[in-house]
Amino acid sequence: MILEMTLLGGALYVGGKLYDKRGSTPLITQVLESRGRRPSPRRGLPLSGRYAENYLTPSQLIAECKEAWQEAKTGMLAVRDVTALRAVSVIDFTHYAIKAWTPYWRNVVVIVPSLLAFKLYQIGFAASLQTIVNGMIGAASGTTVLWVLGGLAIGFPLVAVTYLLGQRLVSLVSSDILNDIRRDMFDHLQLLSIRFYKDNTTGNVISRFSSDIDQIEKGLTRKAMDGLIAVIAIGVNISLLFVLNWQLGLITVIALPATILMLRDLVPWAKDSIYRLQKEKAKVVNLVQENFTMQSAIKGYGYQQPMEEIFQSHLAALRVTSVESLFSNALVESTSILSLLFSQLLITGAGGLMALAGLITPGALVAYLSLLAVLHKELYDVAKRIFPNIVAAAGTVQRIEELLREAPQVNDLPAARTLPLVRGEIRFDGVEFSYNGQHNQLDHLNLTIPAGHYIAVVGSSGAGKSTFLNLLLRFYDVNAGEITIDGYDVRQVTQNSLRGQMGIVFQEPFLLNRTIRENIRMSKPEASDEEVVNAARAAEIHDFIVTLPDGYDTLVGERGGRLSGGQQQRVSIARAILRNPAILLLDEATSALDLETEATIVETIERLTEGRTVIFVTHRLRSIVRADCIYLLQEGQVAEFGTHEDLLARRGIYFRLWQTQDRE
Repeated sequence: MILEMTLLGGALYVGGKLYDKRGSTPLITQVLESRGRRPSPRRGLPLSGRYAENYLTPSQLIAECKEAWQEAKTGMLAVRDVTALRAVSVIDFTHYAIKAWTPYWRNVVVIVPSLLAFKLYQIGFAASLQTIVNGMIGAASGTTVLWVLGGLAIGFPLVAVTYLLGQRLVSLVSSDILNDIRRDMFDHLQLLSIRFYKDNTTGNVISRFSSDIDQIEKGLTRKAMDGLIAVIAIGVNISLLFVLNWQLGLITVIALPATILMLRDLVPWAKDSIYRLQKEKAKVVNLVQENFTMQSAIKGYGYQQPMEEIFQSHLAALRVTSVESLFSNALVESTSILSLLFSQLLITGAGGLMALAGLITPGALVAYLSLLAVLHKELYDVAKRIFPNIVAAAGTVQRIEELLREAPQVNDLPAARTLPLVRGEIRFDGVEFSYNGQHNQLDHLNLTIPAGHYIAVVGSSGAGKSTFLNLLLRFYDVNAGEITIDGYDVRQVTQNSLRGQMGIVFQEPFLLNRTIRENIRMSKPEASDEEVVNAARAAEIHDFIVTLPDGYDTLVGERGGRLSGGQQQRVSIARAILRNPAILLLDEATSALDLETEATIVETIERLTEGRTVIFVTHRLRSIVRADCIYLLQEGQVAEFGTHEDLLARRGIYFRLWQTQDRE
């Protein structure tokens, strides 16, 4: 009990009290939030040194240890309430592991006997020492000893071959299980609505495919199978211990629950600390990703020093959770190992006394202690190598389950039908929409776009232009009113059939780091090479592509970095028109280009308007002077509409915007 109190009290103090007493936010974060910046600590100074002023005196340590122990008795600092999502317990993780391994049950049928044979050989070897030792003192015949030795010699190569076979199969299945998890997460990401991507950071998602998967790999695959084999071997071993001597077997079995009781509260703490650690790692990854993609702005504004301070604050928070996680898992291991060592000492002493009293033969005692050593080796492996990894994996399974439980906010209705081929007449009838439920981006919007017309939607920032396209694409559902295409409510048709009749050119081209051919083919994967070339010709990028050494098989680089801005946008236009859409949408497609490049791309777009409905959302009015109709949005409503000449003649809002841009 003293050992348990010391370990638990110390663990809770180091892993939890320092964090709680120091405050919920790192010191650097508090400094940044208060705008009272202090000089950055010199490089190389340990993080612990930067926060040394928060450590307590020795007398306070004693008081805190006592308090920590009391808190342990009442719920381990309430770590089970860390997240509103129900925590994944070790039992839940076991169910998860069974589900993951079930598709590979045929392999399991071979793996379990193959690996178990090695464990049984170890147990048999230990049990055979009774005959060998008794033979040495004359209590067993030499023939029996020779038979035992011969059996051990013959069994060894067979066991070795089957063991290697089992390990090979475990490796194959483990790789498949991890890929199943990656595939499930990736496929689920394809189903989630745009709002999920707006509300979550890149690092938070990417970390689930990196550090979280690494933790899963340690506990769900090989270690999970090792745990199953160990449990079977432990059961066989304990049975043999009772056969050799039931009194010592009883002592052995009674000693085991003590370890389980001590681990009862430690395991949830260790698991939840892993969960918190993975979240902190995700924050660090996200900050590094932001730092990488925003280097031009960071250097341009001289923001390196503040970024370093922000990164230090993230590291400080990571350090706290890392220390707690590492120590809690080490405590799980240490508690198990010390308990096993104590029970081994107890049983060895009891067995020695029984041998002196003549209650057990020397051979039986040697065999018993050998079997006990094998048992403790199994229990040690469970405590040191298997169980901590399973606990860690249980914490990361919770994060993966969070992602997989994330529900799409835009779903096809059960009775949704496939949208037939449309002409492209679009109606917004009393449409209202708000991203946050407080301020409407579109407020009772009414407008009609005839099929085959070239329409422009303009307005100042925040007027609702991009929201207009987001709702038409059904990235979000309207709060009120309806949007129809050829009379079909977009909510009553499937999302794929709706977007399948639209071509989209965004402000950012969104090119994959693949070939030009593959990027154009994104909108129609089954398109032939001839169709790809025709689309490139229509987008007036074909002549440039054929001058490249690899032609259409040229890699565009990350985010299309090997192409100029105009070339990227032309590839994007080719991708949009490859599917010959009835509706072509352009969202600020030229706003990031220089005036000369913009003019040439606008000419290309205007040549593509024939026979389809084109909606050009932009704030640069020079791009849409030849549109059939221009809608000017203001505060989510149509403030003005008409041709370019009509709107200028009215000398209203559009006229003032034109005058402003014309002077620029």
